[in-house]
Order: sequence, then C-alpha cells, then structure tokens
Amino acid sequence: MLGWCIRGRHKDLFHGLHTDDPVPRYVYNHGPPDTLQFFSIKVEGTSDGELCWPIHVFGLVAVRDYIDQNRNLVFDRQRDDCQTLTKEDPYLVLTGPTRAVVMNDESIPVTIEAELKVKGTDGSKDKCLIFAAAPLPSGFGSHSFELIADTYRNKLKVELGRIMACVEATIFVRVIDGKWPAGFHGQIVGQTSSINRKKVVLVEFVGDVPVSDGNVDQSRFVVSVEAFEVLMVSYKAWRGDEVMEGEVAFKPEKKGKVMELSRLVLAF
Repeated sequence: MLGWCIRGRHKDLFHGLHTDDPVPRYVYNHGPPDTLQFFSIKVEGTSDGELCWPIHVFGLVAVRDYIDQNRNLVFDRQRDDCQTLTKEDPYLVLTGPTRAVVMNDESIPVTIEAELKVKGTDGSKDKCLIFAAAPLPSGFGSHSFELIADTYRNKLKVELGRIMACVEATIFVRVIDGKWPAGFHGQIVGQTSSINRKKVVLVEFVGDVPVSDGNVDQSRFVVSVEAFEVLMVSYKAWRGDEVMEGEVAFKPEKKGKVMELSRLVLAF
C-alpha cells in the first residue's frame, strides 16, 4: 500500500507569484485568460528525409507569449543528459512550461521555437535535428501544430489545447508512507475535465518512485484548468495485465492551497 499526499496551488496566471493573493485587476482587465496546454511533442522526419533511429537528442523547445518575451522552456536537456528516442517512442519528455502560456493578445502571437541536436560520438559529430521558430495561427484552438525546419528536413508535431478562461495549478505529490513494488510502471497525470481525453504527464517511471525528501521528482508541475471546471489528478500502476489506479479532484480557485490524501493499494 502506498500513501500519496497531493497538493495543488491554485493561482491566477502571473509568473507564479500569486498563490496566496490574487493577481491585481489591472493585469487581466477582462477576467481569467485563455492559455495553451502542452500535451506532447513528437519528433518526425519529413516525407523526403527519414530519421535513423535511435537518436540521442539534446537542446531546447521553448515558447514565448505577451506576458514575458523571454523563453518559457518546455523541453531542456544538456548534451551529457540527452534523451534517447526510438521509432516506437519518438516523444520528448516535457519539463515545462514553468508557467501557463497566455493567449489573449492576438496582436502578439504565441511563438514556439526549437533548437535540437542529435548527439554524435564527440562534439564535432553532433548534428542539427531542428532549428526553427514559428508563431501560432490567430484563433488557434485545440489541435496539432507542426514546427518544420526545411533546412534539416525534420519536424516537431506539437499536441496543444487551448484552455478557456482559466487559472493555473502547480501540483506537488508527496509519498507519505509505503513502498513501491519492484517491476511496476507508474504514471501521475493532470487534466481538466473539459479535455478529459488529453493528459499532462507529471511523472512516469519504471521501478521505484523517484523521490527526494519525500517529494516525488516530477518532470512537470503546471496544469491549466478552466475556472468553472474541475482539475483531475490521477495515478496508475501497472505490471503486465495488473493495473491499479486512483484519482482525486480539485475545484479551481483564484488563489490558495489545497491538499488531498489518497492511497494506492497494490497487490503483489
């Protein structure tokens, strides 16, 4: 049996500074903003240029919006910590964005950019995978966006969702008792009830739960949720045909912290 403590910090969207106090009214004159939720990023070769799998990828994928023109990192890996992609699993492990991406000002479009390389036997043999940037189309909704670099004949397929009139939740998961059984896969995800088929993977692992000082080492923390919907945080453990799972729900608030306790019972 494993005991989880799941905490959510609800806040209006302004650099994570307003967990305990709401954002000043002048920041968002027309109510909660629309934001962009990142679900997945897939590396693909174009029709005239196939990739030679596996590849060891490092570099960054980032996004910029009108709140802050600095990079908001979605994927960031150094050369000595590259991610291995295969033809069967060509998806980047996302680590951001570190705050929600705001989409309300169409005069300053959201821009996605990528600087990714494939690691070679030494630095001189590294190859550029993709080097590109592009704005999202005006009125972008919930669907895929392809970032293509013609020079290198590769592309990123970015799965996105537009979350309407929302607040941001920063999610932390803590193991309070118990031990994860050997050989079980684990996954913790967050999602809004309005797009329940798409999930934000907070952490995924095989074997023991990655924990530091009792807190689960998550790859992502931030999930956007509509102000009048429900934030769902679910967790699953599986080994072969054995599957155990659970879920907790949070009601969005404009500020404050909430906590839920849950237990995942694993029979082994």
